[in-house]
Amino acid sequence: MIKLKNISKIAPKSDGKRIASIQNFSMELKGGELELLEVASKSEANALMMVAGGLLKPDSGTVDFITQADIYSLPPNDLSLFRNREIGFLFREFQLIQRLNVYDNIMIPDLAEPHPGSKDRAETLLRELELVQHRTRHPSELSLFDRQKTALARAMLHMPRLLLANEPTRNLDTDESSAILAILREYADAGNSVIIFTLGSGEVGSRQ
Repeated sequence: MIKLKNISKIAPKSDGKRIASIQNFSMELKGGELELLEVASKSEANALMMVAGGLLKPDSGTVDFITQADIYSLPPNDLSLFRNREIGFLFREFQLIQRLNVYDNIMIPDLAEPHPGSKDRAETLLRELELVQHRTRHPSELSLFDRQKTALARAMLHMPRLLLANEPTRNLDTDESSAILAILREYADAGNSVIIFTLGSGEVGSRQ
């Protein structure tokens, strides 16, 4: 489904210094698999998520999909459309648009390229994730759990083959965390690939 081959990326720190965020990293994930990827820092998680998701071109190495070898060889507009179809993002800080309600936040992927059935899919996700009662509310009116579920519904709207989740249980209690992980596990079990980035002692680049 996705293969990262010998990925290296030098990324800037906030103080302007440059560090090797990713060094010679390789991994392969097939459809139906969920990978819990432990990294040493938030910057490493962000950099690797962006590289895998077609948002940050690596300095060396390739990102291959089952439907597209070396996604960074695509022209920018084609890469954007490919990303919108094939990859879902669950960001660490939700990245919801505050002026939009829950339903409109879920429908954001359709702005770049409308998909047939997206409205029906959004209604299904509202029901399955128990967000129906919040559909007209704005992110500031939601609990952290409901914000995360809204972000997850947005990520799954186009039923992408790959879903990238950056610390998806951060700031959630035990029951809420279990619920989010169960949704991600179910999404992988449906034949998709899911990568969960989590902070720990792991060093990006050590996996081959």
